[in-house]
Amino acid sequence: MVALGRSILEGKSIEEQRQLFMAAYDAHNKLMEECMNGKGFDRHLFGLRKTLESFSKGCSPKLELPEMFTDEAWKISGGDGNFLLSTSFIGYMGENDEIGAYGYVSAMRPDGYGTFYRVGKKRIQLTISDWQPSKSNIEAYGSNIEWALTKLSQLFISNAKL
Repeated sequence: MVALGRSILEGKSIEEQRQLFMAAYDAHNKLMEECMNGKGFDRHLFGLRKTLESFSKGCSPKLELPEMFTDEAWKISGGDGNFLLSTSFIGYMGENDEIGAYGYVSAMRPDGYGTFYRVGKKRIQLTISDWQPSKSNIEAYGSNIEWALTKLSQLFISNAKL
């Protein structure tokens, strides 16, 4: 995935970029499948923490959280809903790319961003968010997304002659 970004920034050939895009696409789908099967990078830790919290409610003996859940590295890595970038695919558009119902939530932290997207046959609909007031720069973030999508769209422009 990083190789694709580098190839775009370095101005490599469209064909090389297209091949790297397909490799990134395949890798993303593999990771997505693993997450759907409960094998996301933090799902087991999230489950462990929630289990410990539920055991410590009511009359149950209070269990101390393991150090890893109180370590600064836990928070920095996104633990406890502290992701700098929160993204969610929220579905496909209808047959004719109609929008239909749509929603989003805010970024997860004051210096973070939320990015929520739907995919249609001929377009992608994005909603981006940050906090107000914010330590982020939503305008620059939005411009960077637009730049990246423009670059990626060039990989799929057909030169076929009818």
